Amino acid sequence: MIRVRHPQGTSSFQVDDCSTTLSELQTYIEQQSGLSASDQELKIGYPPKALSLTSTSPETLLSSDAIGIKKGEQVIVARRAGTASAAASAPSSSSASYGATSSFGAMGGPKPNISTATGPRSSGLGIRTLQDGLTAQQPPSSSSSTSASNKVADGSVSIPLRSSSGSLTLKVVPDDNSCLFNSIGYLFSHQLSASTCSDLRQTVASSIRSDPDSYLDIVLGERRESYISKITSPQTWGGAIELSILSKHFAVEIDSIDVATGTVHRFGEDMGYENRGIVIYSGIHYDALQLNEASGEGTTIFPNLKAIGISEQEDEILQAAKELVKELKRRRYYTDTANFSLKCKTCGKGLTGEKEAVEHAKSTGHGDFGEV
Repeated sequence: MIRVRHPQGTSSFQVDDCSTTLSELQTYIEQQSGLSASDQELKIGYPPKALSLTSTSPETLLSSDAIGIKKGEQVIVARRAGTASAAASAPSSSSASYGATSSFGAMGGPKPNISTATGPRSSGLGIRTLQDGLTAQQPPSSSSSTSASNKVADGSVSIPLRSSSGSLTLKVVPDDNSCLFNSIGYLFSHQLSASTCSDLRQTVASSIRSDPDSYLDIVLGERRESYISKITSPQTWGGAIELSILSKHFAVEIDSIDVATGTVHRFGEDMGYENRGIVIYSGIHYDALQLNEASGEGTTIFPNLKAIGISEQEDEILQAAKELVKELKRRRYYTDTANFSLKCKTCGKGLTGEKEAVEHAKSTGHGDFGEV
């Protein structure tokens, strides 16, 4: 017996390691899901990896070395990319991971339902927080016990997976005002670079400029052209709006997990994307998550199991990510933006929390704050 998860649900298929063929399995899948054999992409293992079946005879045994599906295996079925009915589906894991490296390309404007209250803000004091259009700079490091400056070394926090020899690991990115863009860039190119961040900022700006109906001034918190000008600056932070746009651009769900609350904010959740990347939000900073495998390979784009009906509790990557966030919270790797101490760099006034900073910015026009 093997377990088969497909777009229509989950079912069980009786196998005989000595006689059951690929053709028999694909015929069963077509009966259950409506996907013809030519439209099927079969994935096994964890993280699930697609089987290369283009040169495999339909009469090949499932248990053969060429396929490797035996009793007790779980098979995940997705619509193969490039088929006629897959126009809206995400790219395969390999293309999503490495196909968009330095030039992020032209894009059409997305039409998301955007609410700055449903996810992380631009930053502790980002461009959507200061709704009069002022821009806050990245706070310097602080010794406060509630600050994300309780540093952890890159790669020092990891959670081993039960089903493989790999570990889900925190990829720490620089505190350089582009942490969100560096984190997203790392998910898709496995590198940290100013040029990648610049490309991503331009992608966001182009999307906002090309879709004025979705990105109204009231959504952005300021005039659209002002917002576009600021988001292309390397000194401006990004947040929920940028994550929504980049999810649409890459056709990949992006999950942002808040260290302080453990909440998972899902961008592109309603799009049915096949793949997913995960970033960690610590109040004023973003980092990326990577699966480090024993072979030395690193994976940052994972199958979006929820899109094919697998529950969150059965998603080992997501559960490991939540455990990692708990460990970061235990180490106090986050900033309490409601109570942290700030200083206005323009007039020197001391402030407590984001609310006071916003009020001060609105009353004075000052927009440059640092964490004390």
